[in-house]
Amino acid sequence: MRQKKSSQKVPEISMLSVLRRILQEVNVAEDLSASCEVIVKRVSEAVRTECCSIFITDAMNRCYTLVASVGFFARKCRPGARAIWRRDREPHC
Repeated sequence: MRQKKSSQKVPEISMLSVLRRILQEVNVAEDLSASCEVIVKRVSEAVRTECCSIFITDAMNRCYTLVASVGFFARKCRPGARAIWRRDREPHC
């Protein structure tokens, strides 16, 4: 037995179109910091999460550097803060 297709069209926004919009916004950002701010804001909106952060890994010094954040780390740490790289714990400022 075949199911009838719904006559109502549900607007679909594919993840690829969301990523395309984010990249377009990143391309016009003035610098790396602004680009990263756009990324964390738009990605957190797209996946409907309260927290999103970008860290740069510094393997030589075994730490992470916070570049941009919304949510938890944005309230707790300022950009440029270093987080200790430990295998037994989450990064902390």
